[in-house]
Amino acid sequence: LMVNNPSNYIYKLKKKGFDRVVFPSEVVKDIGGLSEKIHKFKMKSIVSFNPKTEVGDVGSVDGVMFFGHTPGVEGVGFSSRIYKKIKDFKKKSKKKIWVDGGVNAQNIKKFKKLGVYVAGVGSFVSGVENSRERLGILRKKIR
Repeated sequence: LMVNNPSNYIYKLKKKGFDRVVFPSEVVKDIGGLSEKIHKFKMKSIVSFNPKTEVGDVGSVDGVMFFGHTPGVEGVGFSSRIYKKIKDFKKKSKKKIWVDGGVNAQNIKKFKKLGVYVAGVGSFVSGVENSRERLGILRKKIR
């Protein structure tokens, strides 16, 4: 939910059948407060962080998403600083970790070793002729 006021959309998302909301830390002053609002609607809350954004208190969120590159631009280089951010976050939290942006066959195994719960692989499998083959490669890497 990459909008400036994610709080304004929670009710609408629930009515449409959503079971989780991912919202950007950069536009929310009270991450814990928004997370509690999302929980009141019986949905999971996941807060996202751009590569350059420092991770602070994440309150009661159910998960944290780290972007491998600045959102909105597919197929660009991956920021390796995310590995350290994940390691540092895992030292202080047991919350589920998601990664999106720049995930591919060369780094997905490392994300698994770091304990990443969900890895978004959009541009690695979309827009190519061999999407199924690409998914198969990723599956083999994480077995």
